[in-house]
Order: sequence, then structure tokens, then C-alpha cells
Amino acid sequence: MNNYDSATTATKLQTYSWFKNQPLNYNPNLMAQTQELTPVYAETSGVYVLRKADYLKSNTRINGKVFFEEVGPREAVDIDNPEDFALAKNFLNFNPQYVPLRGSEYFVNLMNSSARKNEINL
Repeated sequence: MNNYDSATTATKLQTYSWFKNQPLNYNPNLMAQTQELTPVYAETSGVYVLRKADYLKSNTRINGKVFFEEVGPREAVDIDNPEDFALAKNFLNFNPQYVPLRGSEYFVNLMNSSARKNEINL
């Protein structure tokens, strides 16, 4: 992170985008090819890298010059509701025994956790 102050994962959107009823990354009177548009990045809320001192000073995860590590749709799923959970299961070709990373030190099997069984309908 020598050249950056913080980093996060993000999805890249390179299409005609609007914000608050205004074009965000293009001029509708001079339509460019989508490949030529300035991309818009959306944080995934998945990973943040920052310095403790910066966070304590600003009380936020994003500071100064930000590095965006682009991730695809599979890695960007944020589970906030049952529909998101269903989507995440589909992306994984759901298998309760599936471990995306090798080694148990990287994986906590919440699906079989007794504390969560009553909350999740499988």
C-alpha cells in the first residue's frame, strides 16, 4: 500500500450510468462506446485495508488515495437478505461440504453451526 492510503474490493461498471437524475460518466449528446467510458466503481463491503491511525483520526474505512481491487459478481455478493443468500448459494453451485479455500483455518462452516440452524432455511 505504499502509493495508497486505503484499499477495498469493488465491482467495475462501465456502462451509461446516472446519479441523481444526471449522467455520471458520459455526455448523452456525445455518445461514446461503452468501452471508452470512464468506469464507475462500487464498493463491495467485502474487504477493507487501512491504517489504524487513519481510521482513528477519520472514523471511516476509506481515506486519502484509494486502491480498488476489482472483483467479479461471485466475489461481490453481499448477504443482507434471504434473496442475497439464495444468490450466493447459486454462485457456489451450493454444496454444504464445499470449502472455497483449502485448509480449515480459512473457513467457518456457519451452515452447520447449531446457533444458526434455526435462523436459516436450507
